[in-house]
Amino acid sequence: MHDGHHATSHHQNRPEKIEKLVKIQQYHIGLFAQFLQKLQSIPDGDGSLLDHSLLLYGSNMRQQ
Repeated sequence: MHDGHHATSHHQNRPEKIEKLVKIQQYHIGLFAQFLQKLQSIPDGDGSLLDHSLLLYGSNMRQQ
């Protein structure tokens, strides 16, 4: 069964669901890293597009 992010986020401290949630979060941060690399590779004035960007990355998750 493929649990989605929302269903997995309600893990009720069950180790198998927490493990799935960690994999999902690692995937998402990997996509963000790829995005940052792409921005860094694009020239923009005296630096890169990353140099001239302001980024905010957040999560709807909280620690308990």
